[in-house]
Amino acid sequence: MARRWNCPLCASGINAPERLVRDDVRRYCLPCSVTSGKLVRREMPAQLRKKEARAEARKARNQEARERRRTEREQAATTYPGVLHTYFERWSRLKAWGADMKGLSLTIRRRAGLYSTGHAYWARNAIVVTVGTCLAEGYEVLLHELAHHAGWRRPGGLRFKHHETAFWACLLHAAEEVLGRSIPLEGVADRRVDTAVVAAFTEEVAAGRLPGVAAPLKRATSTPGTWAGRAREARAAAVAPPAPPAAPPSQ
Repeated sequence: MARRWNCPLCASGINAPERLVRDDVRRYCLPCSVTSGKLVRREMPAQLRKKEARAEARKARNQEARERRRTEREQAATTYPGVLHTYFERWSRLKAWGADMKGLSLTIRRRAGLYSTGHAYWARNAIVVTVGTCLAEGYEVLLHELAHHAGWRRPGGLRFKHHETAFWACLLHAAEEVLGRSIPLEGVADRRVDTAVVAAFTEEVAAGRLPGVAAPLKRATSTPGTWAGRAREARAAAVAPPAPPAAPPSQ
């Protein structure tokens, strides 16, 4: 099918097939090429309009994707567990620590289970919290790991080791400072402090004073028919209950 090919400099045009080989003389405006000293390539207005339309559509898709990512970041920063970063900055300045907690970093990981776990790294000045679906546990684990760093950073005579009585007392006082009220504790300060603090945070989440919305955990999906999809179907079939035996044919 013949198309119009126009020169971008002199606007003169010719009719030529839509698909021209690269060295076809009709692709180039020879007078303008002689004048400019470089080959001047003719263009199809219809093709330019298609390119502009594709470019506009691509620009709109990219803008939509940027807006979606920005909205997701804003929502993640105000919902659990992303909001832990905000509370980490705030809780690092608690008076209960009795130490300078500057320079700490927080890494948040996700797991599909109920409970949360954490680890405090002394040499790296880092805290890693792997949060589950129990919101109150994630808040308590963050305070727990901050208490470990407080024990390392306190002045010489006030330092304490892992999970000794001074550690549990520090954690309890920090939780009470965060919540602005006392936390009832039965018996001495030991592992029961974790349970009491989790219960207190559970009340705060239920009352709406702490974010209680967990962002959905993204799971990897496999396309049916592929190797990963067949492997996933095989694992599902392995744990599926056996089918009931078929009824004997009636006589």
